[in-house]
Amino acid sequence: MDVPQPQRRELPDENLRELVKHLKDALGALPAYFQTATRIEGLDGGELFNLSAVLGSAIEVQVVETLNRIREVWDPKNHWPCHRFVRSAQTFPDVRLVAHNKDMGPPIALGIELKGWYLLS
Repeated sequence: MDVPQPQRRELPDENLRELVKHLKDALGALPAYFQTATRIEGLDGGELFNLSAVLGSAIEVQVVETLNRIREVWDPKNHWPCHRFVRSAQTFPDVRLVAHNKDMGPPIALGIELKGWYLLS
């Protein structure tokens, strides 16, 4: 017996435009949702530049986790159920909305290049 294969679902451009609009809202609200356990003590302000790469990486990881946690903000109509944000260090863009099922929409719906210090400043 032949098992029917899932059909690749192409989402209309309208859904992508809606995603981008809601994602901008989510990024704007991100500081209200952002949580981190990172604590830095005992450094002078002038020494923070030495931690730039580590702090930038921690911020990017937390941004990705936060975006996935607030899915209802950027995907209120559940048009992207098989997608989630992942961080791709050392690539451009460094945050991508990726499908977990290649037959359920574009493998990479969109990407965001994060500038960690700017995002939460």
